[in-house]
Amino acid sequence: MILIYGRIDDPPLAHTVGALQETGATCVILEQGALDREGLQIEVGPGGIEGDCRCGRAGNFPG
Repeated sequence: MILIYGRIDDPPLAHTVGALQETGATCVILEQGALDREGLQIEVGPGGIEGDCRCGRAGNFPG
């Protein structure tokens, strides 16, 4: 799964999302302006990357 974070009205980000959709890649969009309803926690350490993403209606995606 690929996490996209930012403003969906940003042309480079919108282009990236479109390209991912064309390839059939699984992705979740975390809209930068919606962090009052969604959440993102990422930890990078010697053991790798861990985190938790809460995306509105889509549900939770633990890392």
